[in-house]
Amino acid sequence: MSEINVNCQKKRIEWIDIAKLLGIYIVLVAHNSIDMKWLNIFISFTSQAFFFLAAVTTTNKSIKIDIQKSVRTILVPYCCFFIFGYLFWWLPVEFLRNPQVWDRSIKELLLKPFVGLLLGNPSYTSFSTMVNWPLWFLLTLFWLKVIDSLVSAIKNEKLIIAINILFVILSIYITQNGNLGVITFVKRSVFYTAIQIYPAFILGKLFKKYLLPKMKDESLSFKKIVIIFVELIVSVAILLLKVFIDGKMGCHNGVYLEGVSWPLAWMGTISGIWAVISLSRIIHHVPSFIAFLAKNTICIFGFHSIINGYLLVLVDKLFKTNFKEYMPLYVSLIYAIVLMLLCMIPCVLVLKFAPWMLSGSKTNKRITNGK
Repeated sequence: MSEINVNCQKKRIEWIDIAKLLGIYIVLVAHNSIDMKWLNIFISFTSQAFFFLAAVTTTNKSIKIDIQKSVRTILVPYCCFFIFGYLFWWLPVEFLRNPQVWDRSIKELLLKPFVGLLLGNPSYTSFSTMVNWPLWFLLTLFWLKVIDSLVSAIKNEKLIIAINILFVILSIYITQNGNLGVITFVKRSVFYTAIQIYPAFILGKLFKKYLLPKMKDESLSFKKIVIIFVELIVSVAILLLKVFIDGKMGCHNGVYLEGVSWPLAWMGTISGIWAVISLSRIIHHVPSFIAFLAKNTICIFGFHSIINGYLLVLVDKLFKTNFKEYMPLYVSLIYAIVLMLLCMIPCVLVLKFAPWMLSGSKTNKRITNGK
């Protein structure tokens, strides 16, 4: 996501930034305790949409350069956000909730969070703790970039196609069966998730090659807007149909979950992604402060769970609510906007005083010229 700053003919494609912002907004809405029927819709495509967009905006140069860039723009932010989560949320909250925390073993306080950092899996296990659980996305993205760089370095086009087909088969197998016969430690890592969700990355690369060149023109005619609007309606209808079928089957699934229907999961993924693309192209242009958020979604990912933890406690106390347990959709829609705007504060501070946390000194330019 930190690399979704793509220039086409030296000009940024604004609707891609808008798509990122729509995606992170839906994620924030879904991270609240909303009704399961709405959650089922959102989880069908949001994570996959980000990986898709990351692929759309990825340019491969060489294995060394690609991995170095991914370390700088993904792993460094990942570690920094993890430390922030540990120091400003997990550790103080654990201490306040249970004063005996300091009597716990080093394993509980240090080792398990460190293993959680390595694995990136948001689930708690007997040997790991993820203190800032939305960060699983960043580590998964890193492994996807590594896989993509290795595959793209192959000169034989037919071999690349064969390898991509193999990854699709592995994704289907993992999704349907949830088992590759690997040891538990490996299976709990997001590298396992990266293999499972790699088809979204493949789709993004194909979209960039064959469809994106036709979507660079942002001056849409009325006829084009009508066509895109129809595409939006059809995409949403297919997504809702997928969720309806889920309900009839007694399940809800996203691609990253196991033991589910792979075709059904990807029916939701593709329709949801296309709905986001269509809506983004219709919106076309946003005010500068919203554009700033769109270009720094990695900060929202890194800080929103920390801010949300304290904000939710504050809101519940001030308004005598219990949103931690249940939040109506209309409240979640408003709450997510407030949370996203609050994320601007640490984002600006990081860009001004510690740009190395994101992608090095060049990040400073985002404040002045939005690049």
